[in-house]
This record gives sequence, structure tokens and C-alpha cells, in this order.
Amino acid sequence: MKYKVLVVDDEAEIVESIEYVLLDNGFEVLKAGNGAEALAMTLREEPDLIISDVRMPGLTGYEFWNELKKIHAGKRKQIPIIIISAHEDMRAFFDTWDICSFLSKPFNAETLMAKVYEVIGPEAEERAARLKAFEKRKRIILRAAKDFTFERVADFFRSQGHTVLHESDEADAIARIPDFRPDFFLTQYREDTEASDIEKILAGLSGTALRKNAGFAAVCQPPLAEEARKNVPSVFPVFVCGTSERLIRSLQGFIEEKSTL
Repeated sequence: MKYKVLVVDDEAEIVESIEYVLLDNGFEVLKAGNGAEALAMTLREEPDLIISDVRMPGLTGYEFWNELKKIHAGKRKQIPIIIISAHEDMRAFFDTWDICSFLSKPFNAETLMAKVYEVIGPEAEERAARLKAFEKRKRIILRAAKDFTFERVADFFRSQGHTVLHESDEADAIARIPDFRPDFFLTQYREDTEASDIEKILAGLSGTALRKNAGFAAVCQPPLAEEARKNVPSVFPVFVCGTSERLIRSLQGFIEEKSTL
């Protein structure tokens, strides 16, 4: 992908020097001599990145960025901006603009490209991909017997990048809720599991220090399905164990659906 960068500065030699470096690194370059030109070009060309000076005739860099923010308001995609300025002492003020980065004049090609690659390019894409993958990871408490079926369930979710705490004891699982802060609590409904234990789990999940809207589901063997559905509040699903593969698919679907809400 060839990224498009808009360079905004009223000093032609600075624009040309930045253009030279960007072109040499495979970027497409757009140029503007002031904020008004930059605003019109941004609306027309939709660059991937803007590198802008602050003090310019007409519409200043500050005014240009404010106008651009108004246009971006409510939109998912906002064009990142790197502010370039000789006024290093005003860096704290520039940070209040909600800019992406700041580059102090004078700067060399290496410093410029390091800043650019922080914002767009392969490094930024890799960082965004890692962040996206991290956001998909969930913390799951699995309160169930440590038998073949549930060990396979735990291993599957770990293979998907989730963090799984597998506890066989009800009290131990409930005690771990505050420090583990689960996104999901999956419990096996067994003959020795009283309805009051389900209530204790739900009470623990509703604690103010916990993640909001933690998902809850119960799992049971076919003979206990009717009893489980009576004792587990109807707003929560009860998954009936068949094969381990079928159970894994059901729980995976529940977690994915809940995560997108």
C-alpha cells in the first residue's frame, strides 16, 4: 500500500526537503502552503497522514487542525497529524490539540521517518494488529471438573489466546473473581451444585470492582438439563454437553456473540 502524506508549510524549502525524504521512502506526497489550501486538499484527497507547521499566513496550523476536527467529528476515521515547529517550548501546548505526534525543527531525514513510521506504515500496522488481537483476548473462569471434556475446553480457549482459569471447586472459583476480573464465567452444573451457588457466582460477578457485563453461562450433562434450566436464571444460557467438540463450538459462539455486543 502506498501511503499519501500531506505536507503543510509556508516555507517552500522545508516542504521540498520533507517531500524528498518521503518520496525516497515510497510515499505519495501532497503539498500545501497554508492552512486554507491544506483544508481544501484534505477534503479532496483524503491523505493518510498530515505533517503541518503551525505559524502560517491566513489559516494557521492551529486553525486548520480545529477545522479538520470539526469535519472529523462523529466519523470513525480521523487523519493523524504530526505538528512540526521550531518552538519546542510550546510542546505541552501542542499536546493539548489531540495531535498524533510532535517534531521539533530542525530535524533530519532519520528523525522524520521515525516519526512517520510511528503513525503509519508497517510498524503502525503491526502495532494496530497486535492491539486488535489483544482486545479480542478474554479472561475466562471455567468452574468445572478437571476431566477430559473440560480440559479440552480450557485448552481450546487458551489456544485462541484467551486467559483461562480452570477451577474445579466452586468456592475457589468464586474467591478468584475479584483479582482475576473475568470477562466470562462458565460453570458446570452438577448434581452437587446447589442453586444458591449460582447466586453466589452472580453476586461475585456483579461486584463494583469487576469488569462490567461479565458473561455467564452454565454447562450440564443431558440428564440435568431440565433441572439446570429451572435453577439458572433465564437470562443466562445453559449449554448441554454432548461431545467436547460440540460444547466447544457452543461456548465459542456464546463468547464471540457476547463480545460484539
